[in-house]
Amino acid sequence: MFDGDRDMWARGHGHPWGHPGGFDPGTGMLLSTLNNLLWIALIIGLALVLLRWLMPYIMPMLADLFGMAPADIPPLEILRQRYAAGEINAVTFEQMRERLEASYPHSEPPPPS
Repeated sequence: MFDGDRDMWARGHGHPWGHPGGFDPGTGMLLSTLNNLLWIALIIGLALVLLRWLMPYIMPMLADLFGMAPADIPPLEILRQRYAAGEINAVTFEQMRERLEASYPHSEPPPPS
């Protein structure tokens, strides 16, 4: 009985698990597909983490490149822009500037004027 099995192996026929290559074709395709999906998910996840980590450094450069105003303009700078545009007069500018400087804690120096 074992001699016949040995002859099948010698002639290249048959396989101990019954399928050529050792896998059921459906199982091999399923494992291959799952492996590809795992790698794709891993690469996308790493890209998102890297993008989230670099975004605070990239956004100001993009804003400068496309001429957009930065999102966090200091209040004193907004006040200066309004005064320069003629929206407020000198007396109003001085009053508002004093209020802004008084609103900063004494431990921190006020922004440069």
